[in-house]
Amino acid sequence: MVLANNRSQSRMVSYDVRRSKVDVYRYARTLSYLVQHVPFNPDTFALPTEDELANRARKGIGLFKADASALCAYAKMLVYRVLLDGEPLSEGLVDRMVREYFPAAIVEAAEGAVKSHLLRREIATTMVVNRIVDNAGATFFPELMTSTSRPAHAIAEAYMTASAAGDVDALRRDLYASEDKNRQEAIYRAMHVVEAALEETTVVLLEGDAYTTVDQRTIDRARELLDHVEHALPASQIPQLHARAHEFESAGFAPAVAGRLARIEHLTGALASLRVAAETGRDPLDVLRLRLQVAADMHLRALQDALARMVYQSPWDGPAAKALSRQLHGHLGRLVQAVDGDDVGGMIGRLGLDSIRRQGAAMIEGGVTIPGIVLFDDHLRRQLLTVDLRK
Repeated sequence: MVLANNRSQSRMVSYDVRRSKVDVYRYARTLSYLVQHVPFNPDTFALPTEDELANRARKGIGLFKADASALCAYAKMLVYRVLLDGEPLSEGLVDRMVREYFPAAIVEAAEGAVKSHLLRREIATTMVVNRIVDNAGATFFPELMTSTSRPAHAIAEAYMTASAAGDVDALRRDLYASEDKNRQEAIYRAMHVVEAALEETTVVLLEGDAYTTVDQRTIDRARELLDHVEHALPASQIPQLHARAHEFESAGFAPAVAGRLARIEHLTGALASLRVAAETGRDPLDVLRLRLQVAADMHLRALQDALARMVYQSPWDGPAAKALSRQLHGHLGRLVQAVDGDDVGGMIGRLGLDSIRRQGAAMIEGGVTIPGIVLFDDHLRRQLLTVDLRK
């Protein structure tokens, strides 16, 4: 376990260094947050100032490994302390983490002692912190605690729920088993895909504490939906899924792993479809198919993808892009419930959305910007306020 933890932390540091070259401002916000809430003196570790990080961003340079290591350490210290001082993690998650900590033979031979271990809460908290930070990076908790105003325990529970629904632990085992010097860059790209999907799903599950309603049956059904997502995709999007899987295969991953990496991007949609299916009595795969069709016809997913690929020019472009993506997700949910049967075109016409759809298409053609999405979001929101969404 010690060697595995060392490798996991080393991977996380390298992942954060790589990701910081794309969005160094995210790490500047995390550094400021940790300095304030741990607290600690960044000069002790010669950590860069915000001005220095801005200069690095202009040069395409991010964190150095020493910088990322310090952020990781302090992020873990802060989250561990907050989780122990605040509301306890759920008993189900604590029990699972403690069981994973001990060898299976010990759990089987001394299950009662494991269940009553005096440090079981501390063990479980350490496991959760390591599991999340070693994969999502040092910025995950500071970013989400700031952007969602939710406590650390809720964020941890929602992330672990999202991870279970996507069967991400199994995916990571297969992914990391293929690590070597020739595939390491591809590993980091795959990590980015997985963690982007988990962060998006975590935020959605935090809304109304939706993560508390996700039971094992829902988790199993979410995994089944992900396995069959190709059957729900509009015909025009199936080649994109295949191309995505082929990209990962070309990087050296097994076809099964490549396919799961391509499908994990639909994790949020799978869980949202299950919720709507439970409310309406419709088949979850039909709801997912409808959701994907609405997202395609209104260009919502394409706009979200463009926001995710955007190169940020200021410290707050990133949070603005995330907030706008969440707004688009909310609009998509309302539009799906407004469709009569499978008549997406009829819904668009009935709600008077043709001009807004053309606006989205024009943005994708001419270049997506945050101000442009703000206007698109405002127009769509105002239009939805003026019509009756009921079928």
